[in-house]
Amino acid sequence: MVCLGTSEYYLHKFEGLVDQFGAGCAVIRCPDPYLEERIAHEIDRAWQTAQEGRERLLKIAERQIALSRAAYRRIPALLRLPGTDGRSAFTRASPMAGQPASGVAP
Repeated sequence: MVCLGTSEYYLHKFEGLVDQFGAGCAVIRCPDPYLEERIAHEIDRAWQTAQEGRERLLKIAERQIALSRAAYRRIPALLRLPGTDGRSAFTRASPMAGQPASGVAP
């Protein structure tokens, strides 16, 4: 993966990908006087090393997917507030709370 960035925000996010995926990811700060050459070099490197790092990158990606799914499963419990009727904060605030999905009352 080759990441191009101009803002510090995105460059920092992309560096997080490098920390996570290692050699499977490269970050290029733009503008860069050698942009075309650097992009070509990083793409060539990725193709040349793709097979040797494939299994490791797949395992890292699978772990990331599992962690994100676990985090999303926790959201409903995190939104429930003490002293409520057990509904989430989102449900209590929704004007359609208790309405059928179509929005038409039975």
